[in-house]
Amino acid sequence: MTVSGAVITDIEGNKIVDGATYKIILNSDTAAGAAAQVTNASISYDASIHSGVVADSAPVSGSANNGERIALLKITASSASPAWGNNLELTSVNVKFTDGGGTQLSTLSAQALFESVSIFRDNANTGVAGSYEPAFDTDVLTAVQNSSITLDGSGILTMLVPLPDGSEATIQKGTSAVYFVVAELTTNAGAASPNNFKAVVDADVDVAVRDAYYDISQVVSSSVPVSSTGVTIFNPPPPPVDSVYPATVGTAVNEQITSPVGMNRDTEEGMFVGSSAGKLYSLNNDGSAKWTVPFETTGAISSAPQVTMENGNTFIYVANDAGYIYKIKDQGNSGTTTGGWTINLGAVVKAEPIMSAGSIYVGAANGKLFKIDDATGSVVWDTNTAISGNLTGSAAVDEYTPGVSSCWIGSEGGSLYRVNTVNGQVLSTLTTGSSIKSSPFIDGGYQFGASNNLFIPSTDGKMYCRSSVNLTLIPDGWKSRGGQEDGNYYIGSAIETVPFYWAYEAPKALYFGANNGKLYKLNGETGTLMWEFTTGGAVKSSPIVYNGWVYFGSDDGRCYCISAADGILRSGWPVTTGAAVKGMPILGGWNDGAGEYTNITFTSSDGKVCALQIQ
Repeated sequence: MTVSGAVITDIEGNKIVDGATYKIILNSDTAAGAAAQVTNASISYDASIHSGVVADSAPVSGSANNGERIALLKITASSASPAWGNNLELTSVNVKFTDGGGTQLSTLSAQALFESVSIFRDNANTGVAGSYEPAFDTDVLTAVQNSSITLDGSGILTMLVPLPDGSEATIQKGTSAVYFVVAELTTNAGAASPNNFKAVVDADVDVAVRDAYYDISQVVSSSVPVSSTGVTIFNPPPPPVDSVYPATVGTAVNEQITSPVGMNRDTEEGMFVGSSAGKLYSLNNDGSAKWTVPFETTGAISSAPQVTMENGNTFIYVANDAGYIYKIKDQGNSGTTTGGWTINLGAVVKAEPIMSAGSIYVGAANGKLFKIDDATGSVVWDTNTAISGNLTGSAAVDEYTPGVSSCWIGSEGGSLYRVNTVNGQVLSTLTTGSSIKSSPFIDGGYQFGASNNLFIPSTDGKMYCRSSVNLTLIPDGWKSRGGQEDGNYYIGSAIETVPFYWAYEAPKALYFGANNGKLYKLNGETGTLMWEFTTGGAVKSSPIVYNGWVYFGSDDGRCYCISAADGILRSGWPVTTGAAVKGMPILGGWNDGAGEYTNITFTSSDGKVCALQIQ
């Protein structure tokens, strides 16, 4: 017998069989004077201890777009082999397809729905780990094309991995790998009958793995069969007429879009967006490139560019991870700091610069809030050591309300600070239970019927409401609510979006997203829940409300439109982009005759700017 790690062969080198019993003899020398022979005749090979496979439904919203690539199921394969053991290899997956009611599909029905069905491995290093993103998750194990899709009498498609010993199919010992069963829908799938389906995998019998050295099939430990969400296919809203959207400005893996879109609201023309490579791009309204080359900065741009008009010229303010703030003049086909300025704040700047009354307020990762003179680019004051923790969110500023002259900013140290905008003095502090990574919102100044209440999101899972003047004062409406602490609404998941407060509803409404994949609407006056909507990924895109609809993105790679009244998904939505949508959407396409916006524009982290018709 030969022992090699956890694998045993007979003397001829034949592979072992799961469940068989073997004998091992140590010291076969029987001559006089030899050591005592040791025999163990009860060695058995149990393949079940080496592998575990868990199937789960991928985060699908229940709808999909024609021509979309959609992850139906997520399969996590784990190798329990010790350090001296062998790797595992994924060799095949069986997927059963039914319609939305559970009736198995025929081969012809599947071919009408699917251009292909594939298995991809998750790229854990780029994009959102555990979420299928076509631009990043490109390692394909197997693909069954339309004409080769054949379902057996039980509605099962057998997907064999042609190279199970390849890197894509190999699960290193002691680790796990995530795989996605992905369907590419036909361009006319919404017109098929049926135009809905589910995918089912029973990992115990439908997923096959083997030992990577001896190719021995491994027993899979799993649970009950898992079904995908029922998916109905439809045509999404089209891009604006005569546009080139989606516009690709980055290169996906090497350069992700990391900022929301900034738009020139004075002219309603020209859009600006930043990337992880530190480039600032400019687009025309139709999605074509406005600048022949992007403006190069020295570090990743995480926050939205701010755009203003000054003496008939367009200027863009942008911050980057190298600690620089730029005031860039738009020259039509390029950007320049000639006529503008550059300042180095000496620490990473991920916050959006906020402009108010000729000044710019921006926080940095050194725990300082800066006030910068817009005309000269010089620092008026900074908060020095009065603030604890990195400042990654923007400030809420009120220099409109007489006598206030304050701004409010949260820190990753877990506190919110009220700062005097005249001299930078910290006036009061509120401590939350964890980091504040986004921006507060004040119902003050120019807001309709302003209450001067401040709404503060925290990663401790709470939305706080306090008086902006005295951060310890809780508004009366946010007291004595069943199941909630006074002054807080607890959801149990980190909140990293900027709350959107809509004063033109009755009652006033507060919208925000959370890392649990939900968007919430609260009664802003009483702090009670009005509805919640669930997506398939963390919601880090701040929402916007327009004409009774709420627009926002999700890490599941979709942009959503839901009714502000009841949280019901709008027909034709969500729209899939292929990668996380983290930035706040913006309205565009102003129609003077109708007095309304006609488009919504948003960024996708795979290097795209997307625009859709909303009217």
